Amino acid sequence: ASNFEHMRQNLVAAQETLASKNKELRTLNADLELANEALKKLDKLKDQFIGIASHELRGPIHPILGYASMAKSGKVKPEAALDVIYKQALKLKQLAGDILDVSRIESGTLTYAMQKTKIHEILLNAMVAAGGMVNPKDVSVIADIDEHHKDLEIWADRDRIGQVFTNIIGNATKFTKKGAIKAQTHVNKDANMVEISISDTGGGIPEDLLPDLFGKFVTRNIGNLNKEGSGLGLYISKAIVSSHGGTIDVYNSGNGATFRIVLPIEQANENKERVFEMIKREHK
Repeated sequence: ASNFEHMRQNLVAAQETLASKNKELRTLNADLELANEALKKLDKLKDQFIGIASHELRGPIHPILGYASMAKSGKVKPEAALDVIYKQALKLKQLAGDILDVSRIESGTLTYAMQKTKIHEILLNAMVAAGGMVNPKDVSVIADIDEHHKDLEIWADRDRIGQVFTNIIGNATKFTKKGAIKAQTHVNKDANMVEISISDTGGGIPEDLLPDLFGKFVTRNIGNLNKEGSGLGLYISKAIVSSHGGTIDVYNSGNGATFRIVLPIEQANENKERVFEMIKREHK
């Protein structure tokens, strides 16, 4: 009887082990199915990215080849052709840079040269550049700087934060034909943050577009306006701000849109370590 009981106990234990293993196997299969679906989705997104990027790259190439051919055959003056070719080459360079940045963002290899830098100086440089892109008779470019902290230094990558400001202000210049583009800053040292708001009178952004505005290849098209751009600038901007431990959002206000960027003045130690680790990986 004792042998029978021992065998029964062994059988029960074996059945319990089998049931446990089957449960683990079902869980593993479910995880594998989820992972497989995620990979399929990523593969689809990759194909979409390559397809759209290829299309966008062809955009500037066609006029470059077309005007070069017309200049060669004497159909247009070389000076006129060179002007178009130069402008399209700049667009091609910008698009190639954006695509490279996206690739680095998604592979986790976009690096940052973090240092103490004057945030208002970076913003003012971008605003001055914007002033040369609009008609001063129709559009005012205004910088409302927190005078109590005009020399404020934050821990940031000067060039990358400048890239964010240039992307947002550059968009504003494309859509604002009348009114103003205004940048305001607010410093709260107690909360370890500086808030930068960039607003325009460019007609605002369609409400249904707002949730996806920081996605890849999303452009701020309003009505029948089809403004040129890669649709990558805001995606890159959000990634840069997030890597700095900050936030960026957008909302409609008045007769335009307002982008709000919040950046920490001092970086948390864990964010510093993460950024330094990214830099080390890049230079291995």
